[in-house]
Amino acid sequence: MKYVHLLFLLTMFLCSCGPAVLYEEHKDIPEFGWRYADTLNYEFSVTDTLQIYDLYLTLWHNREYPFQNMYVNVNTTFPGGQRLTERLSLEMMDEGHSTWLGDCGSGHCRLELSLQRGAFFQQPGTYQITLEQFTRRDTLPGVEKIALKIEEADARREFDE
Repeated sequence: MKYVHLLFLLTMFLCSCGPAVLYEEHKDIPEFGWRYADTLNYEFSVTDTLQIYDLYLTLWHNREYPFQNMYVNVNTTFPGGQRLTERLSLEMMDEGHSTWLGDCGSGHCRLELSLQRGAFFQQPGTYQITLEQFTRRDTLPGVEKIALKIEEADARREFDE
């Protein structure tokens, strides 16, 4: 019985290692494809404005995806209502455009991409990140789901008093 308690404590210790996740959510894409009009909204709250965060996107797609990259508009809405938009090219293949990046098996791929490292939020409150596909096609086939994850980095902002 004593070994069961020891095993339980060891399991709890191992599960608690690693960066703390502020937010993580997966959004499924319809089977027919990701349309321009189908925005993906991720809403989260921030209370600690001194904490530094790392933001990641994880893409799941099949091998029939037609391009080596994916253009997306990343819209960030701040608690005060202001909005910032940035267009990104998410590289999904190696430089020779011959091999998918990430873990691929059984015709499906999973690719984790760094969206931003060392980010901080100046105001406490609710933020929203909205993704819009911005490729050459109104309906983009082959994308299965996209996740946004925000992790606490091992650093905090410091201010001189």
